[in-house]
Amino acid sequence: MVAVGLARDAFTRRYGGYFYITHQKSGLNHTFKGWAAEMLSKLGRVRIDQDLLFRDVPIGDLATAVELLKALHREGFVHLPQAGGDVLEDPIRKLEVPFPIDYFRENYCLTTLEIEILTRCNERCIHCYIPHNQKTVVMGFELAERTIEQARALGAVEIMISGGEVLMHPELRRIIASARKYDLSMTLFTNLTMIGKEHVDIFMENNLREIRVSLYSMDEAVHDLVTQVPGSQQLTRRAIELLVKKGLPAFIVCPVLKENFGSYQEVTHWGASLGIQVSHDPDIFPRLGMDTTVFEHRLDLACAQEVFRQTLKTEAGEMMDALDAGAPSAKEPVCGIGCGSLSVTADGTVFPCSFGENLVLGNLNTQSLGDIYRHSSSLKMLRSLAWGDFETCRQCPARLACGMCVVRNYAENGDVKKLSPYHCEYSKIKYNMSGMG
Repeated sequence: MVAVGLARDAFTRRYGGYFYITHQKSGLNHTFKGWAAEMLSKLGRVRIDQDLLFRDVPIGDLATAVELLKALHREGFVHLPQAGGDVLEDPIRKLEVPFPIDYFRENYCLTTLEIEILTRCNERCIHCYIPHNQKTVVMGFELAERTIEQARALGAVEIMISGGEVLMHPELRRIIASARKYDLSMTLFTNLTMIGKEHVDIFMENNLREIRVSLYSMDEAVHDLVTQVPGSQQLTRRAIELLVKKGLPAFIVCPVLKENFGSYQEVTHWGASLGIQVSHDPDIFPRLGMDTTVFEHRLDLACAQEVFRQTLKTEAGEMMDALDAGAPSAKEPVCGIGCGSLSVTADGTVFPCSFGENLVLGNLNTQSLGDIYRHSSSLKMLRSLAWGDFETCRQCPARLACGMCVVRNYAENGDVKKLSPYHCEYSKIKYNMSGMG
């Protein structure tokens, strides 16, 4: 008997007639229909006899089915004993179909849940969107588990667990175990300053996709100025080194503010020395309540341009992909808001995405996640927004590099259709610098 099963880092979902498979470490993903979808849907964490897998494959397609499994084995998606020999054709390219975004818009499937399990935090970052006097809420385990279960029922394949500081949650182990029970790929957001052996054990046991850590500067004084906690840089830096030593998937997030603009690139160099990816972003969202005073820490456009210049060295490929795709049509949605992801805060309030906490959709203490996702009038309105609804944008060539965010529009102006002048100008900078203009 030849037994076949999913690899540890592969996650699958069935969306109607489509089969979706993603690899949480490589980032590869594929979508299939027809007999390939039917065959691959039988794969699971428990291995299955290859003969059972092939039982409903048309006789004329059996050779292609064998090649497909071999190709998926080579990409790390499946365990396939005796998978030697070359792949004789490219079955993935032959059988793969585009991700069914229209199906999602019509059937309200979910891929990603962002869950804020508490607002409490041991740092006081100067740019944080949560006001410090509101960092008091801790989500109970029952609500967390119910939210995870309902998200999985809607088709979620990924969960992003954030705070506040997640290591402060007394039920973190149980919450992560719940996400593992429902076979969700997990990303954790943390400053790591409170890490202990028990946390390392939790991380090691549960095969996380990423542990995203905020590090603002290699200069201790600068980092600690941002967090407002003396000694926090040393704690975070040492914890990142511990994760690397343990082989855990660390990822450094380094927002670029006025305060760390002069030293943020050193974080990139340090991360590279450890083999860790580092992301930089000059974007800052208003605090809850549409409080824009936080913008006093936002870079001016000249400095933001320099950040993008450095970013372009590593993300040029993505920009070229956008160029190849061409300008979106007037009927095309401005973003994927409400189509694939939802965000839930510590008190059970549901929002369309992270940083969208000024756009309330409902609350899980009185409604189900499915009811909100499928029936919220606010979410239906957000899904309907298209480029043609934004008169200023219709003829703007910088749409190619825009990354329109209606949540940002609302947070800054109280109107999803009122554009952010700063981000319009920044989009033009990206458009011109990336060679699109």
